Amino acid sequence: MDAGKRKAENSEETAPDTEVKKAKVADQPAQPEVPPHKRIIIPPISHDLAAPNIVTCDGSGIVFNSTPFIPTSHCFSGTVNVVTKSGRTVKQTIAPPKQRIEWWKAQCLYRGLSAEGDIQALQKRVKSAQNAGVTDELRALEERLNADFWLRNEEAHEAQWRSFSDVKRAGEDWERFLREKYLGREPASDAFSYSSWMPWRPVQQNLQLSYLEPPPLRSHTEMACIAEQLGLAFETINSQIVVGPAQAVAAQIQKIHEREVLASAQNLAAQEREKARARVAAARDRAMAEMRAQAILEAEQKPEEEWEVTGTWAIDCEGFECDWADASGESLKCKLVIVSEPASEGGRMWASFSFLRFTGVFKFEPGKSREALGTGGCSDNEGAQPMEADIKLKVEDVKPKVEDGTLKVEDVEIKPEVIIKNLQDSEVKSEYLDLDIKPKVEDDITVLDTQLSHRKSHPSSWHRTWHYEWRGYQWLSGASELEFEDSQCGSITFDPPNGSTLTGTFETSQLIPEYGTRGQAVFTGRKVSASTPHTDLCDDDDEVEKDITANDMAQEWIDWGKDYSHGSLDFEWAKLIQHADMHAWEASAMDAIKRKAEDSGETALDMEVKRVKVVDQAAQPAIPPPHKRIVIPPISHAVASQDIFTCDGSGILLNSIPFVPTSHFFPAAVEDEIVSPRQPIKWWMAQCTYRGLDTSGRMRTLQERVRSAQNVGMTDEICALEEKLKADFWARNMETHESRWRSFSDIQKAEEDCERFLRERYLGREPASDAFSWERRYMDLGTDLPWLLLDHDSHSPLSPAETTNLARKLGLVCETNRSHIVVGPNTQAVAVMMQDICEQARRDGAQRYMARKSAKAHRRVVAAEKRARAKTRTLAVLNAWSKPEEEWDVSGTWEIRCKDFEKDYRYATGDTRRKKCWLVIVSEPASEGSRMWASFAFLHWNGVFRFENGDTRETSADEGGLSNSPPNPRPSLHNRTWYYQWRGFRWLSYQSEPGWEDSQRGEIAFDISGSTLHGTLETSYDTERTTAHFTGRKISRSTPHADPFSDGGGPDITAQDLAQEWMVWDRNDRESD
Repeated sequence: MDAGKRKAENSEETAPDTEVKKAKVADQPAQPEVPPHKRIIIPPISHDLAAPNIVTCDGSGIVFNSTPFIPTSHCFSGTVNVVTKSGRTVKQTIAPPKQRIEWWKAQCLYRGLSAEGDIQALQKRVKSAQNAGVTDELRALEERLNADFWLRNEEAHEAQWRSFSDVKRAGEDWERFLREKYLGREPASDAFSYSSWMPWRPVQQNLQLSYLEPPPLRSHTEMACIAEQLGLAFETINSQIVVGPAQAVAAQIQKIHEREVLASAQNLAAQEREKARARVAAARDRAMAEMRAQAILEAEQKPEEEWEVTGTWAIDCEGFECDWADASGESLKCKLVIVSEPASEGGRMWASFSFLRFTGVFKFEPGKSREALGTGGCSDNEGAQPMEADIKLKVEDVKPKVEDGTLKVEDVEIKPEVIIKNLQDSEVKSEYLDLDIKPKVEDDITVLDTQLSHRKSHPSSWHRTWHYEWRGYQWLSGASELEFEDSQCGSITFDPPNGSTLTGTFETSQLIPEYGTRGQAVFTGRKVSASTPHTDLCDDDDEVEKDITANDMAQEWIDWGKDYSHGSLDFEWAKLIQHADMHAWEASAMDAIKRKAEDSGETALDMEVKRVKVVDQAAQPAIPPPHKRIVIPPISHAVASQDIFTCDGSGILLNSIPFVPTSHFFPAAVEDEIVSPRQPIKWWMAQCTYRGLDTSGRMRTLQERVRSAQNVGMTDEICALEEKLKADFWARNMETHESRWRSFSDIQKAEEDCERFLRERYLGREPASDAFSWERRYMDLGTDLPWLLLDHDSHSPLSPAETTNLARKLGLVCETNRSHIVVGPNTQAVAVMMQDICEQARRDGAQRYMARKSAKAHRRVVAAEKRARAKTRTLAVLNAWSKPEEEWDVSGTWEIRCKDFEKDYRYATGDTRRKKCWLVIVSEPASEGSRMWASFAFLHWNGVFRFENGDTRETSADEGGLSNSPPNPRPSLHNRTWYYQWRGFRWLSYQSEPGWEDSQRGEIAFDISGSTLHGTLETSYDTERTTAHFTGRKISRSTPHADPFSDGGGPDITAQDLAQEWMVWDRNDRESD
């Protein structure tokens, strides 16, 4: 304005001209041209107004504590019409919106009000200033923050633009990119191209993508228009966009076209190569089929040759090796040593395996399926399995050539002579034998041909798959081991040539890592040596021992069976205790030798020799006499220190904690701190007690004591106590066996110990002359013992074949059938018993047949009676409909059943006894309208019904939704459903709640002849509307005041009494309103 005035005075303009100038200058700032803002790429900025209030701005305005400014004039004005339960219409003011207290505080701060107080006070302040806007101070702050936000956003855009590549700049701002590239200080002369289908998104680690806006997406038409306005050429070819000077664009399009032609030629060449490979594969399959047929013909003409598979095998199993590496930190391999018995002893194959965690013995069973071995899950795929031969077909390299715009591919050369050369070995031919031409042997043949038995004693091209059972143990952690019984199995398939490789499965009921709950590991192997040494393949020393034999493995198999049969209740801890006892005995023996050597002055070499002897003695302990299976709980022995020693026959436990060698617990130190296993303090106290150490102090002190005496065994007193408790345990176990044997019946004795029973019955002082029979099933040996104390597998009944062999061994006769086993002194007695069993079976079969026939006849009679009752009911309905309508007399006392009411009553009172509901229906005289009333007592719910007849419900305002027309006198066949209103109260254990109005309603439908009913009762309690379903039957024509199921009585209730009670409830309702 001042500049305009001075210019007017200098030019000597008139006053009217000056006024015109003023108007023009004033009009210019009224409509400023605000430059458009770029898309937002920065987070909202914040401003600390006054702690703890924070104002944020995202360019569109300020936000107080994440709450925007909201006009509240519409929140506190206006009324709505609300209909009450009684049917009246009242006006009600609109309530304030439901918001949290921070929201109301923010609205007060926007309007310059105080933000102190509770939510009601805040609402009153906002209501008083509901038409007020944001204060001037906040508006000024908003303008300043908006300007600051867009300034920072512009700076971020510029920094981002400088870091972008050409492709990202083209996607961000197409026009600016073209101007800078082709119209700037140094215009480019080459064309620019990029893929238009690839979406571009900015990715920055320091920004949250929730507030980022994507760059604008432009169509090809818009991009072409911008390029033409700038004088540039714009072309598109497939998914490529090319822009730049005209000559450069044409050259770039030519290059793109050439690349596409080359790519198409390469794709066509790849397709031709695939077709050539398919032709090669087809030719190979035809050649293999011909060779397979020729191999079958040659194999039929030559005798079968067995493979020599005995020796040492290197096993590869990723699951076992990874598990061992994770547990021990060492990388070791598995091994398998296969040996065979001499032909004179049966020729059975055995194997000793060391699969890292798993160690034990294989017992091979030729020709048996997995089910025959006693477990499920192994696939019985014995026999030749076709495998791909090492056939190499020469295929010339396929080289595509482009000549005169046409793609040409050279032909493929196939040389079948390579196939013939690779199939010269007869072993390779035998792998293609068909499964159908192998000889098959039934399982129930007891006498085999000598030649056939010899052929199946070793693997061959016809018998490659062999199933096996295995016994052994699994190393868990530390010194703990877990033994396995006979149910563990697997299979091995030997592969050609000459059985030099194998593929097998190893199953166990425990977890194998990476193989699931019931472990089944798959392994492969190759034969590395014909020797069968004891030592591990992975040992690096030069120790050489004698070869292991089949007899050694058979003895080890028997030892594993004995070890399992002598197991205790806690299998894993028993093996751990046995292992600990061996180490303790060795340590105590070495201490004695050392003391004796110090006294006698022996040299270190003499002590080493004696140490080796002690270790050898510990490695081969004497076999203890067999004990009977455990049928008693562990025995206990209390000492003065309130400690309790228990013994289950395999060792001693102190407070249920075994003695454990701890030398492997302290192998290393981490930063001069010993790493000890995680065990409770009671465990360490027990280890100190075993070693005769002090048990006072904290856990760290106890660990140091155990570490200083980690090679010390149990004290002599505890060892003596252990021997005493073991002897006492096995003596008590034997006494319990004898007492139970005397209480057993003959059948239970035969199931418990068949050999002893047969000896006592037929070979004792008074041998029996008759035969004895029992069913082929497991019999209960007594229910007086805890289930966990019985080792069921160790005393399972003998199989029929084992029983037959035992009877022949004792000079007795044994016969079996599908259901019974019969043993007797001679053939005549057994035949008589078998005849009795057959006759009894026929009688039982006849009885079962008659029982089934009788049950079938009974079902037919019941079905006929049901059809007759249904027919009678149908006829009754038809007769009733055909006769004139007759009214039913439903007045009287009704017994009501409702599960909802009974459940609610039990929950509220805790009374589980069955409580009955009742309903008394009365009717007005015909002169007074014959309306029906009812008094009900549904446990918690009590009140009066007023019946309104009709199958349809007509709404009436004055009656709360039910028809107020005069009702029919009584229910009838054509008028069975009656609606009602009810008034009453709900009784609680601590108070009663009166005051239900006419809105409570329900309906009752009377059944045929009006003797039964079913209905619903609607209630609204705690703003929740529910419907209860009930049924009832008429039990009396009387209508007493009192509960008809109580001992007391009273005068009959009348319709006038119930009508008066209804009016009382109505009066109470009006007074409450």
